[in-house]
Amino acid sequence: MKKTVHGKGHDIETATEIASWNNGYTYDDPNYVFEALYKTKYKVYILYAEGGALSKYSEQCGNERCAGKDIIPLSTEDVLSWLSEHDLIEVAEIEFPEMIEND
Repeated sequence: MKKTVHGKGHDIETATEIASWNNGYTYDDPNYVFEALYKTKYKVYILYAEGGALSKYSEQCGNERCAGKDIIPLSTEDVLSWLSEHDLIEVAEIEFPEMIEND
């Protein structure tokens, strides 16, 4: 999937997936959410997200909501927040060792 945001192209086909998360619902459930964090060769982080008709990634389909997907560029702070939110601290330690405090 490709998307242009603020004049910059983002393509998950040429990026490397470094982490993923889903909310435990099956793909055909309207509450389903799947997110995958990718890093490009230029160290730009992008989030590929998809979800069912009742998820935050749903799209308008006529008078109804339907499943949708998106590509979202993330700042370093957004990446750290996303990794923390999904309990993926080990990935943060690999990607940003200089920013993670170890006890």
